[in-house]
Amino acid sequence: MSSSPSGISKLPTEILDYIFIHASNIDRPTETFLLKSGTDASPSFYDPGTQVNLSHVCRTWRKIALASPALWNTIHVRSRSHIDRARQFCSRVVQRTDTNEYPLSRQFDILILTVNQHEYRNSQTLLWKGELDEVFAILAPYTKQWRAFHLEVRDGECKAIARKYIGNSYEKHCGAAPNLTTWQLYHFEDFQEPRDLHEATHRPPVICFMDDIPKLRHLSLIGVNLPWQSPYLQNLYSLELSLHRDNVRPPFKTWRDMLEKSPNLERLFLHYSGPRFGEPTPNGVSTIDHWKMFEPIELPRLKHLMLTDIEPDHLEAITVSIRVPNVKKLDLDLNRDEDTSETYDDWVRSVSEPRSDAFHLQSLTSLVLTSLPCSDSSLKRFLSSLVELKELEIQYCLWHTSVWKILVDDLKLQEVTQDDGSTTGVRAPSANDTSPPLILPKLEILKVDRIRLQEQENEEKRYCNVKLLLRLREREAKRPHRDCTPIPTPDRASFAIVGTLPVKVMPVLDLTSDDISSERNRQTNVLRRLARADHQSPGLSSPLTELGGDRNTNWKVIVDVEDISDAEGAGDEDDDEDSEDYEDEDGEDYEDDDYDGEGGDDDN
Repeated sequence: MSSSPSGISKLPTEILDYIFIHASNIDRPTETFLLKSGTDASPSFYDPGTQVNLSHVCRTWRKIALASPALWNTIHVRSRSHIDRARQFCSRVVQRTDTNEYPLSRQFDILILTVNQHEYRNSQTLLWKGELDEVFAILAPYTKQWRAFHLEVRDGECKAIARKYIGNSYEKHCGAAPNLTTWQLYHFEDFQEPRDLHEATHRPPVICFMDDIPKLRHLSLIGVNLPWQSPYLQNLYSLELSLHRDNVRPPFKTWRDMLEKSPNLERLFLHYSGPRFGEPTPNGVSTIDHWKMFEPIELPRLKHLMLTDIEPDHLEAITVSIRVPNVKKLDLDLNRDEDTSETYDDWVRSVSEPRSDAFHLQSLTSLVLTSLPCSDSSLKRFLSSLVELKELEIQYCLWHTSVWKILVDDLKLQEVTQDDGSTTGVRAPSANDTSPPLILPKLEILKVDRIRLQEQENEEKRYCNVKLLLRLREREAKRPHRDCTPIPTPDRASFAIVGTLPVKVMPVLDLTSDDISSERNRQTNVLRRLARADHQSPGLSSPLTELGGDRNTNWKVIVDVEDISDAEGAGDEDDDEDSEDYEDEDGEDYEDDDYDGEGGDDDN
């Protein structure tokens, strides 16, 4: 038997080390902040199973793996078994030096997840205050090597442990963090007594890391406040402030200083937070009028702005105080207080005006709409102003109540209603209509989330009208008359629909019962053909290419509560008929009677 080494064993140690590192990075979180505010999303936790398995293959591989600190510098802890693992990983990464300079491979990325006392008692594995103290005791001596630190605490007792180590009062505290670039603190708990809430929100914050965090660039504070005059609150690239009562928010002057000293800020996330809104103003003027007295803060590099659960007047005050000429992505999740009748109409109208002296969003290319309580007219004006928008992500509640109607109206098609007000179809506009510019003319991806396929009892079923959906996706010019030169059908839809939409396939008005079945089959196959087109564009650049070609990005429809999303293998038997009826280049497809009307539950 030959004892010669196998091919992979002949590789130099450096190449094997590179391969190991690459393999371990495949599942490594890429987000700046691993803890999510205000969502049910789980933290981005990293499991080091790849490098552990590689180190168990053979002696040679184990020797190479254990000598590579880049494989072990991510320490994520959420159970007791992870504590010993953290101790072992530290021993493989720690480097003794008299300076504060460490290679990236020897800088730690840390995530610690704890639970409250009740969850701890019901679990045999999770972390509470005793385990948190033990984890800090392991990591605190190497604070100079921390690059990223994420901590989630769920009650005041764990928070007290964190304050002890991060602050300066404890003999074995963490000390300075000269290499820390990303810092996230998350404190959220269900306060049982008003006294506990008062103590948590009125206790003065501690000085952290001896105020020595010179490389801090990404800061996220969720339910946690800091001394707002701290010297490290500058030169930030990412800032997230979430879940802060007004009394613990930064004063407006401090807020201005923080942003003005961070001219390279690229991401700003505010969730029920921001500058203090209730502080007294000179001469008793309103907060908004007082903030308007100052020149807006220029944030020329801001690319991503997220605004969540901010009251209308506070939101207006915040946005009049900043100028974001180059922002590309906006996330809005603005919920109206059920006890008030306030809406966001005034704010929506104000940001829709392209004035140079105002907070405007005409440079947006991506918009995520989760909730925006305003009138349809205000929302339409807002969408009409976003002429550069390429990606629109909306929650289904907004889609079926507002956005669908706005986009349909943009096609200049009118609903056909019965005496009882129910919608039975649509009719094409007259030949003399002059169509305005398309809303969202550069749209490439429309993503609809959180649809409920099973309606609640007594809940009205809502469907998209299939012909309007197809026409909407193509966004063609107005159809010509019979004697005009026909407009060829586009090679592909002008934008991709990502997600699941309920579509009602219904016959055109005035069809006889004998034609209903064939018409329904034709429409169904048109939907299948369009679904296939989103996948089959080899060699062509498309929005879906940027989404990684994931099959889940394929748009789906519910046809009479039947999912036909598996478009690649269904309905081929009617493709010829479909091609003749829908894709024929002789113009027959664009006759007025083809779109003259259509049955359906509604156009919502």
